[in-house]
Amino acid sequence: MPRKKKTEVPTIEKPDNEVSTNNEASTDTDLAEQQELNNLLDEQSYPNNLEDEHNPVTEVSVDIGSQSYIPHAPSTRTIHIWGGERGGAGKSTGCRVMADYLLNRSIPFCLVDTDRSRPDVKAYYGEKLGENCVEAYFSEAEYKSNNADIIFELAMKKNVLVNLPAQVAVPFQEWVQRNCLKEVAEEMKVRFVLWFACTGEMDSLQLFEDSLNQYPWIEHVLVKNLGISDPNAWNKILSSKKFNDLQQSPPFKQIELPKFYARDRDIIEEEPMPLSEAITTQQRLGILGCKRTQKFLDNCAMQFEGTGYFGATKEGF
Repeated sequence: MPRKKKTEVPTIEKPDNEVSTNNEASTDTDLAEQQELNNLLDEQSYPNNLEDEHNPVTEVSVDIGSQSYIPHAPSTRTIHIWGGERGGAGKSTGCRVMADYLLNRSIPFCLVDTDRSRPDVKAYYGEKLGENCVEAYFSEAEYKSNNADIIFELAMKKNVLVNLPAQVAVPFQEWVQRNCLKEVAEEMKVRFVLWFACTGEMDSLQLFEDSLNQYPWIEHVLVKNLGISDPNAWNKILSSKKFNDLQQSPPFKQIELPKFYARDRDIIEEEPMPLSEAITTQQRLGILGCKRTQKFLDNCAMQFEGTGYFGATKEGF
């Protein structure tokens, strides 16, 4: 079979002006192709930016002005300590009443009873608080000196209520100094409040003054126990020059611990339980005994709230 003859396509010469126009179009096309090639090279240079089933791209939206990116300072915790150095000043009674106050208002806290000889606050509220109630003690012996550290450790989680024994000033001072407690408390935002129970006698007031001078960084509350001394004794102290000088610096707050009738207190101590639960059983205290105890608790609550340490929230104090 004879081969077909190849047909030649004639070349058409274009005018000069058309050549110029085509050159401009060719140039634009070349630029577009070059830009597309550059984009392709850029994509190949950063393969991690390509989204596929093996390497998906996760977009994170960041709000620069959002307050959630500003770290919050840790909330302040408070260690409330009931002391007084003298025996029979009302430390344990005040601590029990405060525990009852916090429980009734659903304020979370841990109770630490440091009275090894008579942990009566734990006897009243240990079962109610469960694991939130522990025993500890202050000791001058070096190998036992860290036993009280649990007080500060618990304050990292909750507010703490501490019952001190009598005559604990020396080991307590060593515990504070050994652990640089003033500096650590400032750093960890832990506030110390010492509720100092006084009997209305001048030597009891002197112990309070010694505590103020020893620990000016601890907030003090003078607890005037009206159930021990005659009101005239307190009037004499409060009008004395010594007391007026004491109020100048550092500042401190004052509350009154109302009289807790001995008969009602003794009946409850026979079978310790939270005070608010004891008044629900009229067989023990009688109608009038329940009324007296309820009034005592209500008056104490008013005194606590007057200090401003206990807020309206249930998150803490």
